Amino acid sequence: VGSFVWSHLSQLLETDDPVKQQVRDLLPDDIIEKDYDLETWKYSSYSDATFHLESGNVNLEAATVFSSKSFVPRSATANLTLHMMGQAVNLLELGLRLENADHIVKKLFQPSETSKNSVNLTEDSLSYVLARQDNPFTVVCLFFFFSVTSLSFINWMGKNKDLKCGLSVKIFGNELSFLDCDDIRNEMKQYSLSLAEVAVKLLKGQEIQYNKKLSLVTEELTFPTISGLPVRLALNVSAATNIRVKGNLEFKQWSNFFITGYIKPSALIHLSAQMGIVGIFGEAGLNWVTGMRTSTSLDGGVQVKKGQDLKVFLNTPEQSMEIID
Repeated sequence: VGSFVWSHLSQLLETDDPVKQQVRDLLPDDIIEKDYDLETWKYSSYSDATFHLESGNVNLEAATVFSSKSFVPRSATANLTLHMMGQAVNLLELGLRLENADHIVKKLFQPSETSKNSVNLTEDSLSYVLARQDNPFTVVCLFFFFSVTSLSFINWMGKNKDLKCGLSVKIFGNELSFLDCDDIRNEMKQYSLSLAEVAVKLLKGQEIQYNKKLSLVTEELTFPTISGLPVRLALNVSAATNIRVKGNLEFKQWSNFFITGYIKPSALIHLSAQMGIVGIFGEAGLNWVTGMRTSTSLDGGVQVKKGQDLKVFLNTPEQSMEIID
């Protein structure tokens, strides 16, 4: 706790964040009398950085909190704020929390013989299945293999019930997503079979499409002016993504295989901004609408022969690519 308070006060004395100027002026210069070890991966710490731009200032805050019961950080947060036109806009805020994760980290860096044998067994089973793609039961075997793999991960998550975790994402102060360990367990149960179906379709050479639409920002701000008429600012940002994937695999063993396929991602961001005066008899102002889109593709393959020859090739795109439009 002492190291976190010390780093917080030292950063406040040196900060250029306009919001924290009054707090910095109230702090005496000799408030910090003791030095603490500020090793990032050992003690709690706080950092503050401000970047000056022509249009405004950008402030970045980050904090890491450790507990005396664990060598893994208990929580970590990051906050990105934009200061423009006398207003502070919280662009992005990320938060991560972990509890009882020590034994999991130890297992990752100190694998036991049992885990090594299970990994070898999984690789041998997958090699056996992929080497027999012409067999009519291959699809069933692949479906069974990926289903069992997903269920084993779910069972592993179920055994570690003491593990507590949380991840939150906020954009413009609005919580976009929040996940904890229970949500991850439920999501894995829901998508375990769908992941197996996706893997089977890719190995059979079928095309897979993924579409997603997001509403990133929907904000409206009204503030008074000297004329007595309020000014309204409105911002709306939405995004849409599309990914097309197709692949084909000729597999004999890990030292001799041939993979071909393509991935075609595309995205569209739509931004709408309004600024105007709101009165009793109506509204007057400006409306600005713009968009940005990208459409690219990657087509090629990888070939390995006898574990010695490696060949990677990329095909010329059939259609024109738009990096940014």
